Amino acid sequence: AHQNLERALAIAATITDPHYRSRALAEIAEGVAAAGGDAHPIFERALAIAETITNPDWKARALARIAKGVAAAGGDAHPVLQQALSETEKITTAVDRSYSFARIARLLATVSGDPQQVIAIVARAGTPLDSQLLSEVAGIYADRQDRQAFKLCLLRCAFTTRYNIWDLCAQLLRLYPHATSTIVDMVLDDMQQCSR
Repeated sequence: AHQNLERALAIAATITDPHYRSRALAEIAEGVAAAGGDAHPIFERALAIAETITNPDWKARALARIAKGVAAAGGDAHPVLQQALSETEKITTAVDRSYSFARIARLLATVSGDPQQVIAIVARAGTPLDSQLLSEVAGIYADRQDRQAFKLCLLRCAFTTRYNIWDLCAQLLRLYPHATSTIVDMVLDDMQQCSR
């Protein structure tokens, strides 16, 4: 196993693009952690390489990938996500900035981030991503059985005019599968009252 790790690290060292090299190191570190090894030095190396990336979009992407690996390895990904968020602020292209905010919001929700902060980041992603992204984030919280965070996201979804009522139903059913008929009846009643 040690020989394979050294080989993987040697191959990663040959990657000239710092974005791809830092991502490769993050994936190697995640594998080391999954095998029970100490991945911290490899994550540190990936972070050091990510710091050399001058393009804020690519730097934010690399940092987000490293944060994902740190979280998967059981570490605290929040500081790395905060760095990715800082880099996202520097992205000048609106579309790239929106997607970067979306990426960070998903990751932050996955690593048990504060739902208020996640919702604020979703808002920064902007339209048309906000309603779809809120739904995805609500789903992440539902999968984690974090009912409070789920409800906060769902409440925000309910007040987003572009949000599809059936998506709202689907999210509610993820967390409350035993209440299928009640949820559907409530939505149908609501829709009938709105159409009058």
